[in-house]
Amino acid sequence: MPSLDHVHIYERVGARKNNVNPRFRCINPDCTHYAMKDMIKGKRAQCECGNTFLLNWEELQLKRPKCARCATGKRKDLWEEKNKRRNIFKELQAEKQELID
Repeated sequence: MPSLDHVHIYERVGARKNNVNPRFRCINPDCTHYAMKDMIKGKRAQCECGNTFLLNWEELQLKRPKCARCATGKRKDLWEEKNKRRNIFKELQAEKQELID
């Protein structure tokens, strides 16, 4: 059965501490997709919350990779700082647009 056409929600399977390149599988019950860690680095994935994100080295260290919104610790702090900067940028763009109009 081929893989479904959707954004995968990954879970690490069959990995041991000495396993250099673990496999990941999609947890959708109708999907048969498996991939090696090196193959999915930089690819788009879906978090359990529904948010899509790009997989990087930090997310691939987890059993189930999560988006920055669901993360804890330093990753969550970085995500909040990025959102603050994004909101400031949007406000500045809105003010600039008002001045132009």
